Amino acid sequence: EAASQAVVNVTNKRKQGSEADPLSGWMEWWFGDPEDEDESEEGEEPRRRFNPGRSTSGSGFLISDDGYILSNNHVVADADKLTIRLDDGSLYDAEVVGTDPAIDLAVLKIDAGDRQLPYLDLGGSAGLRVGEWVIAIGNPQEFDRTVTVGVVSGLDRRVALPNTDFLVAAFIQTDAAINFGNSGGPLLNMNGEVVGINTAISRGDGSEGIGFALQIDQARSAMEQLMARGEVHRGFLGVTMNPRGVDSEVQEYYDLPDRYGVLLDVVTPGGPADLAGLKKGDIIRSVDGKPIRNNNGLVGLIASRMPGETVELEIIRNGKTMIKEARLVDRGDALTSRMGRPPLELSLIHISEPTRLLV
Repeated sequence: EAASQAVVNVTNKRKQGSEADPLSGWMEWWFGDPEDEDESEEGEEPRRRFNPGRSTSGSGFLISDDGYILSNNHVVADADKLTIRLDDGSLYDAEVVGTDPAIDLAVLKIDAGDRQLPYLDLGGSAGLRVGEWVIAIGNPQEFDRTVTVGVVSGLDRRVALPNTDFLVAAFIQTDAAINFGNSGGPLLNMNGEVVGINTAISRGDGSEGIGFALQIDQARSAMEQLMARGEVHRGFLGVTMNPRGVDSEVQEYYDLPDRYGVLLDVVTPGGPADLAGLKKGDIIRSVDGKPIRNNNGLVGLIASRMPGETVELEIIRNGKTMIKEARLVDRGDALTSRMGRPPLELSLIHISEPTRLLV
């Protein structure tokens, strides 16, 4: 009851007939291609699945009493006007403080004058466990403040959603019902703390109860950068990781004590790792003393660091442990420069094989 008061409805009004509909990709992901027509009775006009020119609505939630709001980037993308409706029905125009399309995050701000607004406390997603109960609140199909309950079904999921950076965005999988309009709403733990931002569902092929929420730890880091300077920067190491990871064969071949670590396929010429002396076949075991469990662990840790920071890498090469120091560069700049582009072949939910992961 208390948390619902801080959940808001976000209406995105855009010019009718816009050729570049910012939500069309997401609409197709939820409901199918807008050019597809539903089957109709003989003689009837065909019915479209949705009208991409209409206003769309989603969810968000207040994170401060002076009007800061978190939501999804796809909820607010390319808006001509954003309107926020609070729990009591009051309406406010919102400005976009900043967005991070890579993880589908948006930070908004409304001016409520001297009014002290209800807000939600941000919890932590690092300590979540599979099977833990969670609550989703949002405005699915414009049914305001709908509450659904489920459990954490999986952690650290990488899902290839439209316009996001598959390697960076990390999601909580949940079976708490998430539908169109829930996007941007909070996923709460049993203490009422936000642990995720409801973002998408897997649909089709008999899918049911497969929803995804952006991990709040990742959202918080990006949010702080957006509020401080309006943009997000992430570290980049310049290595391509073998997708098999450290499996039993790799463990045996390299005589490793466990299956932690990342096996390098390629070291980008001229990149931070290359300048630090890393080579193909090296296994990164830890970063700044923190053990790396798998490829996703390395991606998340490097992306959480700022460009210009120096990281200490513990590697194994030819059975010997070595320490290397690498000065990170900006991920966004690196991926658009001659350092190379990530060789990814992505579909909406799965990754085509073979796939190599660039961090």
